[in-house]
Amino acid sequence: MKTIYLIRHSKPNKKKFIGEDISLSQEGFMKAKEFSNKLKNKITCYSSTLLRAKQTAEILSNNVITDERLIERIVGNEKFSKEDWEKQYIDIYYKKENGESFFEVGNRIEEVIIEILNNMNDNEEVYVVSHAAAICSYLIKYCDVLVTNVDLKEREIRFNNKIIMSGKFYTPSAFKISYMENKIIDIKYLY
Repeated sequence: MKTIYLIRHSKPNKKKFIGEDISLSQEGFMKAKEFSNKLKNKITCYSSTLLRAKQTAEILSNNVITDERLIERIVGNEKFSKEDWEKQYIDIYYKKENGESFFEVGNRIEEVIIEILNNMNDNEEVYVVSHAAAICSYLIKYCDVLVTNVDLKEREIRFNNKIIMSGKFYTPSAFKISYMENKIIDIKYLY
């Protein structure tokens, strides 16, 4: 068995404009340290190249490998509304002009995860730090995802008819994904 902790970065500073590469907030640094204590192990960590993810990864591990394919979904030129947020879960091919769909992002995240799995030994664990939409776009390939509250960005995620997450996607938090022969056999949500 192989295990990947698919981790959402810790709490960032507020964005001033679309596409800004923002750092963790002071609270984000503190929460990342607390989360690191929960995880305990300083194992290899793959990370998005975006600053908030790299900073989270550097708190979790002494061995960080960055990969641009783990970045957040590119939303495009226009602001992403609540309606857009909900629609992406209904239609995984939906995207704004010059943006990416959940389908496209899920494929690039899956490509990285397959490479990681192929380089892992049996019983090995690794961390992968990414972003909410990127993580959801991967999970939606294997799980049922239902939007439960658009205003609060709450969702219910089920794997094999079992609820693994219901509510907000916390920063930081992780999906502990167990693989056997590179196929998902179990998913747990940790926050």
